[in-house]
Amino acid sequence: MLDHPDQLERLRAEPGLIPSAIEEVLRFSSPVQLDPRRATHALELHGERIDANQIVVNWLGSANRDESEFTEADRFDVGREDNRHLAFGFGPHYCLGANLARLETQVALSTLLARTRHFERVGQSPLPLHPSIVFRGVTALPLRLVPA
Repeated sequence: MLDHPDQLERLRAEPGLIPSAIEEVLRFSSPVQLDPRRATHALELHGERIDANQIVVNWLGSANRDESEFTEADRFDVGREDNRHLAFGFGPHYCLGANLARLETQVALSTLLARTRHFERVGQSPLPLHPSIVFRGVTALPLRLVPA
């Protein structure tokens, strides 16, 4: 949200967009970037042969920016509709805690917006990221808050 101040202001003006804003953050910057799996049987997928027991990697972060699935996929839009992202996985491996994470985020974001007039990052250094190629998340987020 901090990288898209116009969208943050839109969210302040239209708090009813909080649920779709959360989905857009999940799509745009997925907390899980890849999901390795073992093929249970041989198959061909889009002209590529996958053998039984072969390890395949589902690049969720990339799939969530797929232009054939998302109109203007590289544009961050808190009002995006039909946002079928894969940030929490898919199928039988769908994240068991997805709904709890959404609820916690909705409460935290609603409270932050209601209790502040403005907030911004402290400093311009790149945010420290978790040292994993699988998970995407910051380890610190220094903010300056202006109370409402």
